[in-house]
Amino acid sequence: MGKILIATLFLTLGIIYLKIDDTSVKTTLSINNIASKIDNTSTKTDLINIRSETEMLSRNKLEKSITANVLRLTFILPAYMSDSILYMCYTKALKYNIPVEILTRMCLLESKGNPAIYDSPAGAKGIMQMLPATFNECRIKLRLENANIYDTDTNMECAAFYLSQLYNNFKAKNKKLSSIEAWKKAVIYYNGGWKATKNGKIVLVETQNYHDTVFGGLKL
Repeated sequence: MGKILIATLFLTLGIIYLKIDDTSVKTTLSINNIASKIDNTSTKTDLINIRSETEMLSRNKLEKSITANVLRLTFILPAYMSDSILYMCYTKALKYNIPVEILTRMCLLESKGNPAIYDSPAGAKGIMQMLPATFNECRIKLRLENANIYDTDTNMECAAFYLSQLYNNFKAKNKKLSSIEAWKKAVIYYNGGWKATKNGKIVLVETQNYHDTVFGGLKL
């Protein structure tokens, strides 16, 4: 029943998308019409290549739109988080085996999904508000040469990698630690560092609020 519901939702969102914005579809049809009337082989080939690129862009945009809308409905996320940012959260979470909702909620808390957010008073930068030293460490490990901390994709990439490394470290230190507890420790450390806890308890109010927002109602 659940699979049928999800499939229906994807189909419905796809239909809505095509009704709202069919520019790429119209473009493809126009290119097909023009190509059929041209005899010049090279020109026709160029048009066919353009058509293929247009179709690919259309499919990518549709995939992003559907994924973003499913995330909004499933996790009750604000409409102002753009399709591209939500899709980025989704792909980075999958890449680093992070529960999608955790990374998405963290992005919402760090910057409200706004790539142009101002630097924090502590010097954290970019969409996931990474400290330059942490970003640089991740950049080196990921072999991202000349990476820019303000580049949205790179910032998210390093943040997801860093969070996954924190999770793995906590799991390695305590084999009996459950996944949810390891994720909680990773998120707490991401937000407040080693100063956030004392004797296993959160001591920073900001970090406590951050933790409660990320994990409130979350089931893993």
